[in-house]
Amino acid sequence: IVGTLIEVGLSKREPYEILQILEKKQRIFAGKVAEAKGLYLTKINY
Repeated sequence: IVGTLIEVGLSKREPYEILQILEKKQRIFAGKVAEAKGLYLTKINY
């Protein structure tokens, strides 16, 4: 999802395409996979 949102931000896709891509449920229509950097789980509180 993040890779597709980046493409929208760079004007490579239109915002309405995101819903269409999600409804198709096929990875081939989405943008590149965003690298796993910067976010990590540090603590869980119950």
